[in-house]
Amino acid sequence: MTAKLNSIQSMTGYGRDVYDTSNGTITVEIRSLNHRFLDLSLKVPREYLYLDPGIRQMMRKRLSRGKVEIFVSIKGGSIGLSVDVERAKEVARLLADIANIVDDRVGLEHLLAFGDIIRPGDDEDRENTADAIKSAAMGALARLLSHREEEGTALVEELEPRISLLREIMARIEPLARSVPERSRRQVMDFIEGIEFHGKVDPQRVEAEVAILSQKVDVSEEVTRLFTHLDAMTETLRVGGAVGRRLDFIIQEMQREMNTLGSKAGIMGVSPLVVDFKSELEKIREQVQNIE
Repeated sequence: MTAKLNSIQSMTGYGRDVYDTSNGTITVEIRSLNHRFLDLSLKVPREYLYLDPGIRQMMRKRLSRGKVEIFVSIKGGSIGLSVDVERAKEVARLLADIANIVDDRVGLEHLLAFGDIIRPGDDEDRENTADAIKSAAMGALARLLSHREEEGTALVEELEPRISLLREIMARIEPLARSVPERSRRQVMDFIEGIEFHGKVDPQRVEAEVAILSQKVDVSEEVTRLFTHLDAMTETLRVGGAVGRRLDFIIQEMQREMNTLGSKAGIMGVSPLVVDFKSELEKIREQVQNIE
C-alpha cells in the first residue's frame, strides 16, 4: 500500500460524545454524508444558541466537504431556570392594587406577562454547561474524524488495485493504438493501388492525403496523457489530504481522453479494451465521490 503524507478521509462518518454535568447529561452527535461542499446543520437547545457560531467554526477548521449534521441534547438535571421570588411578590402586590381599582382579579398569566419573574439559572452553572457542550462537540468531532479516516483508508485500499488494473489495460492498448496510423495508411494505399488512375491523380497528392489521415487517427498523445493522469492519480493518493475534487477532475480528464482514443482507434482489439477501461474508471469515479 502506498505510504501517505496525509490521511485521506471519507465524507461518511459518525461521532458521538457524552458529558455528565449538574444540569444533566449532554450528548453531542455528528453525522456526515457526501456533499460537493461543506454544509453544516446544527441543532442545539434554545438557551445555548449563542454557542452556534463557535461550534460551526470548530467544524470548519477540521472539515472541508460533506453534509454534516450536529445534534446537541441535554437530558435530566435542572432546567437551568430560577424564580425571582421577591420580584414576583412585589409585582403581585402592584397588580392586586390595580385589580382592586378596576374591580378585576389577578391571575398567574398576568404575573408572568410582567417579565423578569423567571430568569436563567445560575451564571456559573450555565457557563459550566456551555463548556461541557463545547468539550462534547470536540470529542464527537474527534470520533467523527477517526471514523472518516478509517473509511478513507478502506477506499484507498480499494482504489489502488483498480488503478493498477487501468495501467494493465493501457499497457495492452498502447501497442495496438500506436500501430493504428501505419495500419490505416497501409490499408488506404493498398486500396488506391488497386484502382486505375490513368494519370488523373497526382501520386504526391495521394501521399499528402494519406499522411493527413494518419495524423487524424494518431492517438499517441492520448496514450501519453492517460499514463500521465494515472501517475497523477497515484501521486494524489500518496500525498493525501482533501483530494476528492482533484481526483474527480483527473477522472473527468481520463474519460475525455479515452473517448477520443476510442473514436480515433476504432480497430479490432482496441475497442473492447476501451470498454473495459471505461467500466473500471466508472467504478473508481463512484468511490472517489466518497472522498473528502
